[in-house]
Amino acid sequence: IFKSINRLSLSFFTGRQTGGLMTQINRDADSIYHFLCDGFPYLITNGIQLVAVLIILFCINPILAVYSFITIPIFFFTYRFLHRLFQKLHIRNFMKSITYSSFVSDIITGMRVVKAFSKEESEEKRFEKLNEESEKCGAEVSIKSGKIYPVLGFILKIGVYVVWAVGGIEVMKGEM
Repeated sequence: IFKSINRLSLSFFTGRQTGGLMTQINRDADSIYHFLCDGFPYLITNGIQLVAVLIILFCINPILAVYSFITIPIFFFTYRFLHRLFQKLHIRNFMKSITYSSFVSDIITGMRVVKAFSKEESEEKRFEKLNEESEKCGAEVSIKSGKIYPVLGFILKIGVYVVWAVGGIEVMKGEM
């Protein structure tokens, strides 16, 4: 990341606040770390597990295997729609976070000037306003995630219920 920053032109840094750049750099580094340490191994493990389960499902009962995937298109359609909504929410949350971090960074580096002109009270009010806006935006993302992601999980669970119903009917008929 540092090498990439060094390659940027001076004009890139001219119109940006230090705190915002620091927030973005920290988040980028954190995203890379989490992808390499958590995301990639999780993806590989679950990919292998998915292939193994699919092979077993189709070997045991191909009809039930097909039924188990009946809700997948509904899930992806719903997820795609919700992804756009959440992308907007996360962008707004990120921008509030950058503004907040920039303010804090700039105030800390310029604290002598703030104190020299006795502007502590006005800066506290600005801080409280930015902090409140950032907190509201983060809470909105959390609340909407808490409401919507269980619905997506339930959509996937419907496939399990269909398999139980179809499999149960086959067992009762003696076909399985």
